[in-house]
Amino acid sequence: MPLWFTLSCSKNSKGNALEMANLFYESRLFSTTEVDFLIQYSHNCINNNYFNNQWNFKNIGQNGGTSGFDINLCPIRPITTGSPNVIVAVIDDGIQRNHPDLLNVHPGYDAQNPPNVSPIQGGRHGTAVAGIIGANSNNVNGITGIAPNCRLMSVRSRINQNGLQVDVAIQQEIAMAINWAWKTGHASVINNSWGFPTFVSISHTYILDAIDSALIRGRNGKGCVVVFTSGNHNRANIEYPGNRNDDIIVVGAMSPCGQRKRSDSCFVYLYSNVLRDPLGVSCDSVLGWGSNYGNQLDIVAPGVFIPTTDSNSSYRNFGGTSAAAPHISGVAALMLSVNPHLTQKQVKKIIEQTARKLPGYIYDYNNPARPNGGWNNQVGYGLVDAYKAVKQTDCYVSGVQPPPPSTFKRVECDVIEVWDATVPAGTRLELKATKSVIINPGFVVNSGATFVIE
Repeated sequence: MPLWFTLSCSKNSKGNALEMANLFYESRLFSTTEVDFLIQYSHNCINNNYFNNQWNFKNIGQNGGTSGFDINLCPIRPITTGSPNVIVAVIDDGIQRNHPDLLNVHPGYDAQNPPNVSPIQGGRHGTAVAGIIGANSNNVNGITGIAPNCRLMSVRSRINQNGLQVDVAIQQEIAMAINWAWKTGHASVINNSWGFPTFVSISHTYILDAIDSALIRGRNGKGCVVVFTSGNHNRANIEYPGNRNDDIIVVGAMSPCGQRKRSDSCFVYLYSNVLRDPLGVSCDSVLGWGSNYGNQLDIVAPGVFIPTTDSNSSYRNFGGTSAAAPHISGVAALMLSVNPHLTQKQVKKIIEQTARKLPGYIYDYNNPARPNGGWNNQVGYGLVDAYKAVKQTDCYVSGVQPPPPSTFKRVECDVIEVWDATVPAGTRLELKATKSVIINPGFVVNSGATFVIE
């Protein structure tokens, strides 16, 4: 557009944008002028034909829900849709690798038949989980995932296939799957949409050691982000192994109305009786299960009527904390796509700090075991906010700053943390914090570089 000019106003301009546009037009030196108004468009941010049903990403009241209770995905789309350098391992019954809406599935591993790769025809559960994380986006057909440009890795294992009979062989198999995911598969995020009720007596050593290894040794020592479900028994008990390590992100399920998914008629395996939830049924009115809650619960995400991929190359609605957990895995993948230097502890901290507080719950801001803001045992820190979580990654500065080929970077946050960062010669890094700048060992400003704190 060679005959068009883009101008901006400053405090020294004679008027605001509208007044200046009129001034230029009345000068008769320009055939037309247009003001760059900010416009809130009502159309979808994604063009997939089932996106209107994905209330979890854009809640406009579908399924009798309340508008606005979603993970706030649309605002982050112009910033990132994920990076192929970030791999999300789905430890489950397998992902259908030739599903038309799952284009970035890594062959992975079959822990049931080692050392074979995970089969092409995956299970319904794993395929549904994978779609929430990484289904193809803006291809008109089907649904969209949270991080469609990240890679998915199918890690197949027997997840509680024998009911409550969790023998040593199955435990070893699950541990092998977790170890392969971080060590051989180089996963950044490990999604576990499964768990064992706390009343099941099993040995903890195999699985817990594998999880510890992923959290500590994964991603070259930065740690894998490990996500587990809270459980679907409507109980005040988080399922094993999510309840056994504070670094795990434990996820509960939210209804379309911003409530903990709950039911006053929930079958409990141990006693074969019915527990009544004093809060009644959440607005989705789906009976038979409720989201577990309790002291280890970190966050909630949508978990009812979730459109996703099915293992017969089609689509279905999916529910349970199994559907809630991949929302967190997808958001974590976006965060690591934008800032790959984050540790798993920092990812968890950001997700918790940026969570949206849900109405109707009283949050404790003075719990020393919960330092990242107000917390409630029904909904944790609240509803995950994808946009705020991704934006908050800017406040953690590491690696080469500014990243090449840039020569200038400015970071503005309440609190900025710097560690293992280098400012090269000929570049400028500016930090503006309203509260504090925390500089950890390993920060280097080379000769000829400029570093400014405001």
